[in-house]
Amino acid sequence: MARTLKTDVLIPEVFTEAVQGVFAQKTVLMDSVLAATGAAVIQGDFGGGPNDVGNEITVPYFGTIGEFVANSEGNAAQLNKIMQTYEKATVSRDSLGFEVTRWAQNSMGGDAYEEAARQIAISARRAMDRRLVTAAVAAGGIVQSLYSSGSPQLMNYDVMVDAKLRWGDEQDGVVAMIVHSKTHADLLKLRLTTGAPMLADPIKDGEVGRFLGVPVSVSDALPLTGSAMAAVVAAGTTPPTVTLAGTPNGPHRLQIQIVTGGALATMTFKFSTDGGNNWSGTITSVLGGIHVLTDPATDSLVGANGLTAITATFAAGTYNADNLYTSTASLKVRSLLLKQGALGFWYNKAALQLATDKDILVDSSIAAMHLYAAAIRYRRRPGSTQSGVVVIEHNVS
Repeated sequence: MARTLKTDVLIPEVFTEAVQGVFAQKTVLMDSVLAATGAAVIQGDFGGGPNDVGNEITVPYFGTIGEFVANSEGNAAQLNKIMQTYEKATVSRDSLGFEVTRWAQNSMGGDAYEEAARQIAISARRAMDRRLVTAAVAAGGIVQSLYSSGSPQLMNYDVMVDAKLRWGDEQDGVVAMIVHSKTHADLLKLRLTTGAPMLADPIKDGEVGRFLGVPVSVSDALPLTGSAMAAVVAAGTTPPTVTLAGTPNGPHRLQIQIVTGGALATMTFKFSTDGGNNWSGTITSVLGGIHVLTDPATDSLVGANGLTAITATFAAGTYNADNLYTSTASLKVRSLLLKQGALGFWYNKAALQLATDKDILVDSSIAAMHLYAAAIRYRRRPGSTQSGVVVIEHNVS
């Protein structure tokens, strides 16, 4: 368990005040990819709490007043009404926990509280983006599916045109295109017949690149559903079989290197997700040979903070120190086209308090903060007949 020592200086009451002060600023979440573009509406007055987690709540919004229709002379106009309608959203909770020793509680330092509040706000933005992306790609929306196993369909000019056309004559007003970093790399490689890039890097700080006139932002919170690891290639002296399962959480170029040879429960190994540039800590194998590939090292540079979402199964046998197993991820990703106000995020600003309890074993305080929220993709935007989100499913190189 990670503990904050006396030099890390956090007092619960002051910490809470600092965090709530940061969240009182209306711009606190506007550095979010989705909020800054206007694609997501953010409200901090949500009243949900611990008893609401996992429950559905009612989210009100204005419905559509209707369309002008032909009306010949002498006939009364058809009466429509503008009214609030409702949708359902599920209450979520994202938590951040840590431990503060008694000595740390006696330390002082204003800058530490300011830094802690800043980090909490950044973490909250990331959590919000993850929740909004999940809402955006949920079943029932507008999907342009381009998956192909034989000849992978990458994001390009034609794909973008076809995706925008899913809105028909309502394709104006797209405020953002959110893409995975691997998709962004593919877009940067596209060229016009003149050789000029289709997606140019911004010239000035604060600007973003545009693709077909749409601002492009990058977020690896986009799901990789449908991605898989390729068959494992084994090398070295009579290597036993290793198989992989699970959906990788990134563009892994996986290597598993045997460190100490021997049978299961004796053999040790390490793994890399970038082709051998950075390695995990050494892991001792277990009987049965099933390992979720997680780096035991602190502050890992492997995978996503040490996580890979891949399970490796080592077959029974004798492993040798020269055995090396390799596999590359084949990624299927989603990109989002978003109109203004297509998404909503309600969170409980008042509930962002530091809750503490005493750990008598080490004479310290266990602390946690909870972000109660509800994220939603509106079924249709106000004044529109359709959703404000188009989800593009495609491969990457």
